[in-house]
Amino acid sequence: MPHYRSMRRLFTVVTVLMVAVFLLLPAGAPAQAGPQVTGTISGRVTSAAGLNVSRVLINVDGVSDRETWGSTYTKADGSYSVTGLPAGSYQVSVAGYDVGGFETWYGGSTTRELAAPVSLTAGQTVTGIDVDLLRGGTISGKVTVPAGYASDRIYVGLHGVPYRQVKTRAWTDGQGNYTLRGVAPGSYTVLFLAQSPDILPGDYGREPGKSPTVITVAGTDAITGIDIVLPRASILEGRLTVPQGLIPDRLLISARQPDGNIARNGTIAADGSYRITGLSGGSYRIKVSAGDSGMVDQWFSDGTPARLVTTVPVADEATVRGIDMTLAKAPAFSDVAEGAMFSQDIGWLAARGMTEGYPDNTFRPLNTIQRDAMAAFLYRASGRPDFTPPVQSPFRDVTPMTPFYKEITWFHATGITTGFPDGTFRPRDAVNRDAMAAFLRRFSNAVTCGDPDRPTPYFADNPKGGQFAADIDWMACFAISTGYPDGTYRPGTPVNRDAMAAFLQRWSVSYAAYGTPALG
Repeated sequence: MPHYRSMRRLFTVVTVLMVAVFLLLPAGAPAQAGPQVTGTISGRVTSAAGLNVSRVLINVDGVSDRETWGSTYTKADGSYSVTGLPAGSYQVSVAGYDVGGFETWYGGSTTRELAAPVSLTAGQTVTGIDVDLLRGGTISGKVTVPAGYASDRIYVGLHGVPYRQVKTRAWTDGQGNYTLRGVAPGSYTVLFLAQSPDILPGDYGREPGKSPTVITVAGTDAITGIDIVLPRASILEGRLTVPQGLIPDRLLISARQPDGNIARNGTIAADGSYRITGLSGGSYRIKVSAGDSGMVDQWFSDGTPARLVTTVPVADEATVRGIDMTLAKAPAFSDVAEGAMFSQDIGWLAARGMTEGYPDNTFRPLNTIQRDAMAAFLYRASGRPDFTPPVQSPFRDVTPMTPFYKEITWFHATGITTGFPDGTFRPRDAVNRDAMAAFLRRFSNAVTCGDPDRPTPYFADNPKGGQFAADIDWMACFAISTGYPDGTYRPGTPVNRDAMAAFLQRWSVSYAAYGTPALG
């Protein structure tokens, strides 16, 4: 039964979490309740290179979980002591980059992977964990920003080549100058990140179509002249007009790539004016996500009838203004009572702009979904993408004058449907639950879910080998459908409009992180 399956899933998740928490403890850490008997790791930091070893950060990390279990700063003489550690196996590092030394691990290694472990039993004090801090190289340069913006506090960081995390970092001064100290021997790229969202981040030497310049440091090299000019971001601005009595505080506005993925979110003021910054030059589609504001999701359109969503071109370092939108209040259908089955799902569907109902202000929840309406629902769910319908229909029973012609031909062009063997689409036929599963899975790029060797089917009436068996199992695996109380799916049953709203809402929650981002 669905309730039983839900409880079983919950029990499984809780069990997995309990096991995960246990495994994340350092080896030998006490598992029983009550106060633990903790131990101490102590030692001394020295520097044959003559670095100042006072106030140097010491970190004690678990070997297995790589989490920091304790930290402290050295005293004036370089000594340190980290207390409160449960029994386990640890690695000790000295973060010397603030004094010109590179990160050094106990055992003489410059990487965690080669660091010597320190074993600690309950209540033990381990002494003599001494580290000699080596002097590193330096990388310095100047960051130039657009006029009117501050040059100070720009973050400068390193990425190891091949990629690895590097803790050495610096910030620019008031003139944009910086120096990275304590750089260990190796190869790096340099990243620059300004605090202002109006300034784009950059990598030293990166150009369109090219990778950043790799800088190699040997010994105590002092590398200079690593300069960069950070460009101003492109900006989109406009105003949202909301229905009387509603406010824009629950709205989210975003600039999206042509494929629907979010490039940047914007900010909306109390008067409805908005600003999206941090953009590179390119083409964007602007979407307002209404959430539970009582309004309908909306994409910016310039009103051209053939293009329900307008792509806005934005030049490098440009500010494009006047991208205004008037939002609509989400419809309240006269035949959908508050608290009725699937009423919240129907409200969600309307707020996403995926349905406007019928001209008489009804939704007709118990009517079956027809194949043309299914195409329209999924076209809208995908963000109403730019699509020019063909002059010649791919189906012999669909013409350019057929309602939802654009949506039906989009449905075909994306491979979600191929129609029937006789060349028809049959737009007015009802959509059964098995075909609906296939449509949704294809719409979701057929991302897999579930165990192909599962010994028993999710539903009693969906045996392996059926025409849509894999699609129906996919629905169950993503919790888009839980089936009926008797354990069946009833694949040949037509889908009602209210149930379709519920399926799409569950799909957006359970699947959208993997697939189409248009509902976000």
